[in-house]
This record gives sequence, structure tokens and C-alpha cells, in this order.
Amino acid sequence: ANLDEKPACRLELTYKAPWPIPQLILSNNADIYQYNRIFNRIHLFHVASYELKKCWKRVVKRVDTTKRTTTSCTQAALLRAHLDHVIQTFIQYMTFDVVENSFHTLLRGIKNNNGGGKTNTNIHSVQYAHHQYLLSLRRKCFLDCDTISNSIFKIVALVLRFTAIVTLVISKKANKSTALTLSIHNDNVTNESDKPLHQETMLDLLKQDEFTRLSDLFHAEIVQLYMLLLLQNSSSNGSTQVGDHGGGATELCLQLDYNGWLSALCAKSTYLQS
Repeated sequence: ANLDEKPACRLELTYKAPWPIPQLILSNNADIYQYNRIFNRIHLFHVASYELKKCWKRVVKRVDTTKRTTTSCTQAALLRAHLDHVIQTFIQYMTFDVVENSFHTLLRGIKNNNGGGKTNTNIHSVQYAHHQYLLSLRRKCFLDCDTISNSIFKIVALVLRFTAIVTLVISKKANKSTALTLSIHNDNVTNESDKPLHQETMLDLLKQDEFTRLSDLFHAEIVQLYMLLLLQNSSSNGSTQVGDHGGGATELCLQLDYNGWLSALCAKSTYLQS
């Protein structure tokens, strides 16, 4: 999946802002550009989450759960759960740990610089507080850290690829020429679109090699992201520079490694490589 081809990647925020916002933001177009990057990223996570829920809802509706569950379908459900956990973690982190938390810090900074909330607002102190706020957003969103950003986008692309595969399988529109390299057996496909699909039928429709490769790609990419975050956090310990990216690495690591599944996956990957 090419993220650049998604309409969500071309959304931008434009509006006529009341005073004193022009003095804070619109006097510098670079600030609007940074806001667009931040909220475009959040929106992209929501798009991936929506597509994942939509495709899996069709799976639940179409699959005959009274039949025995195959290994392939169990693996698909587990991969879907991990993909959903990662995407929801991205949304949670960006929305609450980054934007909301930094916004409350901005308000406290403005209040402190205005003498405890007095009405005689100092525009320069507000501009400074906003500048620090935007730097905090950029740092915690890893906008200036290409390795982490690229890894995150690759994971989102894998989520969208997973949804595309599942959608094609359920809708029975796959063919041998598709870029997703799906395999379809016409003798297993029924003309009744609402008839439940047996677990075995889904296994036949989906080429096992492609599914396994997708799972391996996701595991490799999430392990790489986790290691990059750990490295970023360790390299920034004790640093007080504004350009440091480690401010959000710890929170994101802890949330991604819920119940220790990711650290265990990293340990397994390190063991296999050795």
C-alpha cells in the first residue's frame, strides 16, 4: 500500500483564525505546516483503525464459526489483534500523551508568564510558550526523526495491506494478476454472497506464503520500531536540549509492550538472529 496515494495524506487544515492566533501561528507558515504534519499523522492512524475494524467485521459476519478453526485463521486473528493494538496505541499516544498533555503545559506556561492569569497579556511571552509547545509536539511525534517516522509509516502500510488482503478474500474478487499475489480457487467460491464461508474455504482462498510473509514483515518492523525507541530513549537520557526526541520514546515503548508481548518478541528475534 502506497501511503502517498491515500486521500488522507493530502488533507490540510486551513481556516480564518481570530486574534491573537495570527500573531502566534499565521505570521509563520512553517507553524501551520507542522500542525498539518502532526494532525495528518493522527488522522492516518484513525483511517487505518477504521479500515481494520471494517474488514474484520466482514470476516466475523461471513465466517461460519461453528466449523473448526484452522491454524491459518487463528494466526490471522492473532495478527489482526496485534495490528489493532499497535494502531490503537499510536492513536492513544498521539492524542493524549502528546497533543493533550502538551496543550495543558502550554496553558500553564501562558498563565505563569502572565503573572498568574492577569488580563495584561504579554504577546511575546505567549509566542514563546507556543513556540515551546510546538517544539514539544514535534519532538514527541518524532517528526524530525526519520528512522522512527519511517518505521511507523511502514507499520501503517502493513495494516492497510492486511485489510486489503482480507477484503479481497471475503469479497472473492481476487485474481492471479493482483499485486497482492492472492490465489483463488473458483470451485470453492459460492455465488451466494451472504452465505457464511467455512474456515477451510478462507484458507484455500488465501495463499499461505503471502499471509506468512505479511506476518513476518510486521513482526520485523514492530521489533525494529521498539528497538529504535529504546535506542532513542537511552541516547537522550540526561539531555535537556529542545531538539531531543526521547521525551515520548519511553511512553510509547511502555504502551506498545502491553503485557510484555513485544519485549518477548524482541528477545525471540534476537535469539533467532544469534
